[in-house]
Amino acid sequence: MILPVQQIDNGLPYFKGGIDRLSFYTQIYDLYFKYRETRFMTNEVFTVIGSRGTRKPLINLMRGVAYNALSIGHSGRSGCAPGGDQALNRAIIDLLELGYGPTEIQAEIYIPWRTFQNVHMDRHLSRYTTTLSPDLYESARRTLIETGVCKNIDRLDAPVQKLFARNVYQVVGLDGVLTDYIMHTGRMENDRVVGGTSIATQLGQYFEVPLFNMADEKDKKRLWEMIGTCLE
Repeated sequence: MILPVQQIDNGLPYFKGGIDRLSFYTQIYDLYFKYRETRFMTNEVFTVIGSRGTRKPLINLMRGVAYNALSIGHSGRSGCAPGGDQALNRAIIDLLELGYGPTEIQAEIYIPWRTFQNVHMDRHLSRYTTTLSPDLYESARRTLIETGVCKNIDRLDAPVQKLFARNVYQVVGLDGVLTDYIMHTGRMENDRVVGGTSIATQLGQYFEVPLFNMADEKDKKRLWEMIGTCLE
């Protein structure tokens, strides 16, 4: 199933009706039959990450890309943090509520500790979560130091260390398979991503993973060209 989108002046997709669930599903059933099967991305793994202050339209835009990718068997990664990360969560829930089986959805949600955002109690999302164990933390810690992304991680408070460490797995996964591209809504200062999101984006840059700032019009257009979504 192709997520229904509508074309606007700059050629980018958006959800009519914001994130209202009834409106969202109405569009799915109304527009699904209007568009034939579309060409999608050839990449198989994607990452969704963003700041707490991410605006709803941007969350909704990433949710749409995630929905499409998950629906054709691609794997999504995120960290379940408030803000941009929630786009993947919502896409997963949308598919489950439309009748997809839990095993039909390939998703990896990395959390720094078991009670983070209470996701361990969520009947939809808990099966996709991986909690940072001591061994996973140590491996991520070494990666951050050796790549130079966060050489001073040991000087940070313990919770921040775990948050930064879990960002590593959003890029490299448990199996060491790099994500194919990163969608982010990181807070920008002087053309640089700052805050916790910057850990994932810097690591992505280190491994030459394509980055797309969903708050930047040029990046959104580049992403849309790459994934090849087209409307008639």
